[in-house]
Amino acid sequence: MEECEGASIAQKGNGTSSDERLRAQKLAAPDEADVQRVVDAVTGATWGERNRIMESLFEERRAADPGAVPAYRPPGTPIEKDWGPR
Repeated sequence: MEECEGASIAQKGNGTSSDERLRAQKLAAPDEADVQRVVDAVTGATWGERNRIMESLFEERRAADPGAVPAYRPPGTPIEKDWGPR
């Protein structure tokens, strides 16, 4: 990470890195390879195709680590399928 005004961008005020915070909150943060995979998958796709691709990637990520919550979820769908709208 880059240094910014004497503090790492990844460090928060309490001294924990953003990666540590994500793990503590059980968020599945994408890495650079994940981001590039999504960019490659949706480049040139229509909005409908992009939505289907993102939904498929979301389900893959959930299947790989059911305890973590992916940062993306398809619009209008609850994180847990059995949850109702709030």
